[in-house]
Amino acid sequence: MVKPWIRRVFLIHLCMQVLIVLSGGIVRLTGSGLGCTTAPQCVPGSIIPVADQHQGLATVIEFSNRILSVLVGFVALLAVIAAWKSGSRRLLQLSGIPIIFTLVQGILGGITVNTGLHPGTVMAHFLFSAILVAAASVLYIRSIQPDQPRQLTVRKEVWWLGIGMSVALAAVLIAGTVTTGTGPHAGDAENPPRFNLDLQFVTHIHAEIGIAFAMLVVAMLIALRLSKASQLARELSWWLLAAVALQATIGYLQVFSGLPILLVAMHMLAASLLVVVMAFLMCELRRAPDTALAPAETGESDQAPVAAQAPDGTTSADNENDGAALTAGNKTDGAAHTTCGKRRRGD
Repeated sequence: MVKPWIRRVFLIHLCMQVLIVLSGGIVRLTGSGLGCTTAPQCVPGSIIPVADQHQGLATVIEFSNRILSVLVGFVALLAVIAAWKSGSRRLLQLSGIPIIFTLVQGILGGITVNTGLHPGTVMAHFLFSAILVAAASVLYIRSIQPDQPRQLTVRKEVWWLGIGMSVALAAVLIAGTVTTGTGPHAGDAENPPRFNLDLQFVTHIHAEIGIAFAMLVVAMLIALRLSKASQLARELSWWLLAAVALQATIGYLQVFSGLPILLVAMHMLAASLLVVVMAFLMCELRRAPDTALAPAETGESDQAPVAAQAPDGTTSADNENDGAALTAGNKTDGAAHTTCGKRRRGD
């Protein structure tokens, strides 16, 4: 089993990946994406903000997001070290995915700034974050499960239903980023470039894909209920349904209230939570079986039972041996007396 401190590192790493999604969303929603006018420097000639920058609060928000991105990279590196310390080759391989994608995110973030926050690069920036959240979720949940070859814990049909749900969730996220790139929160606050699409049309597409995903979640919940699925898998399906309901509620509220910043930020955070729960569920549907309990855990022992000891220090086994010897001695003495008697009568 993985040591508790290693699992805590993986959990902190997961939380940081979710937090950077929210932080990046705040940068976009406040129009602070160009608070630092270039990348990797904040302004030409300085990696940190300078006193005469005119971007004001946008600089503080953007530079804070960059600092948080560095911290995420540091925690991702710690996750690799923790996986190496665990001695598990599987965990080490899984930990390599977040560190690689975190580096890619840093490069993509710089491209996003240098291209003037084009909605295409902003969209890719968020989707890479979703991949990072999924990878961090898998790394954490695998550290809890036994480090053995994985196998399906449900019927193949249920597993393929889960694959379909994953594809549908990816489609929901892609449609959501297209909708954002078409709406008022596409990027820069002063002159945000947008996709040349009809906002109402892409919003409807996003909602309809979301409804299809919700229906698949309900189907999964029923399938797990009717099959011999684990209790955790059933609980995760309920959590997933609750996350879908929360996400849908926030989505409709933000549309009917004119896309306020707070609700849009909550919508992005809920999307990250959807990815986390979905990753947990898929890992539970295909996992290593729990190992059998050791004799010490079951209360059984491989050792022979210890004989009861009498107050004088002898054991019950000793008493039984002495009793057997005494009986044998009595029989021998009896036989000797009988023989002597016969000999006397013969004399």
